Amino acid sequence: MEEEKFPIAYIILMCKEVEQMEKLLMAIYRPQNIYLFHFDLSSSVEVHSAVHAITGCFDNVFVVSEKETIVYAGFKRLQADINCMADLLQKNWEWKYFINLLSQQYPIKTSLEIVKLLQISNIANDIEGITSNRMLSNRLKYINKYIPQDGGKATMYRTNVTKSNPPHNLTIVKGSAYVIFSRNFVRFIIYDEKARDFLEWCKEVCSPEEYYWAMLNHNPHLGVSGSYKEPECNGEEIRGYVIKICSSSEKTQYNRIGTNQCRKRFAALILEQHTCFLCKQSTRLVREGFAMIVPAQHWFETFIQQETLESTVE
Repeated sequence: MEEEKFPIAYIILMCKEVEQMEKLLMAIYRPQNIYLFHFDLSSSVEVHSAVHAITGCFDNVFVVSEKETIVYAGFKRLQADINCMADLLQKNWEWKYFINLLSQQYPIKTSLEIVKLLQISNIANDIEGITSNRMLSNRLKYINKYIPQDGGKATMYRTNVTKSNPPHNLTIVKGSAYVIFSRNFVRFIIYDEKARDFLEWCKEVCSPEEYYWAMLNHNPHLGVSGSYKEPECNGEEIRGYVIKICSSSEKTQYNRIGTNQCRKRFAALILEQHTCFLCKQSTRLVREGFAMIVPAQHWFETFIQQETLESTVE
C-alpha cells in the first residue's frame, strides 16, 4: 500500500543492449509507476523494434515522443532528459518524484526502500553539487562546437572563443547527469523562463547535463522548489554520507554493498562515509546516478545495520 500511494516517474536512456534494459525494468517495475524510454535515433532497427515491443506489453511503459541523436559530451544528452520531462508533464500522469537512469544501471535498494527514502526527503531534490577545483570550469569557459562525422553522427570540440557568463547571475556548480527531482522542480525546468534561458546558454557547453541540474538546484536566489537551502559549504563538496560508483580501475578500501556484474566494465557500488571537514553539514546519500537526501541518524539506524554484501567486480 505504501508504494501504491507514492508513484515514481522513471526515465531510462539507452542505445543498445536490450537484454540488460529488460533486467533493469524487471527490477524497478511497479504498476503504479511511470516508465519512459528514450533510445538514441542512431540505435539499430532491432533496438527500436525491441523497445516498442516491450512498451506494448504494459499500460505504464512508454517511449518518449521526441528522440535525439546523442553525441558524447554534447547538448543532445541533456535535451533527451528535457524531452522526457515535457512528456511526463503534458500527459498528466500521476507521479511524485522523477528519477533518470541509464539502461546499464541496476538498483541496490528495493522499490519499497526507495519510496521510504523519498518520503523522508519531503519534496527535496537530490543533486550532487561540487564547488571545488573538481568543477572542470573550462568546460563552461569556451564555446564548444559539433564536427559532423560519417553516418550522421558528430563529435564535440572546444574552440578558443570565450563564452559569456551564465544568465541570471548563476554561480557555477558541477554535479551529476543522474538525479532525483520533485515534480515541482520538473515543472520549474520545463516552464520557468530562467530555466529556459539557462538551457539555451548550455547549448555550447561541454557535458552540460553535469552543470544544468546542479546549478539550478544550488543557486538559492532562483527560489526553486526543493532546492538546496543550507548555508554555503566551504569544504570540497556539498554532501555528507555518500553512496557512489567507484571505477573498477580505482584502488579502494571501501566496503562494497552491491555490484552490477552484468558486464565486466561496470563499476562496483560502494559505501563511503564522507563528511565535510569544515562545516560538518549537508548529510546526503548519493549514488552517482541515483541520489537521495536523508538524515544521517535515520540512515545509520535503518540501513547501516544491514549485512555488507561481499560482492566483487568480475
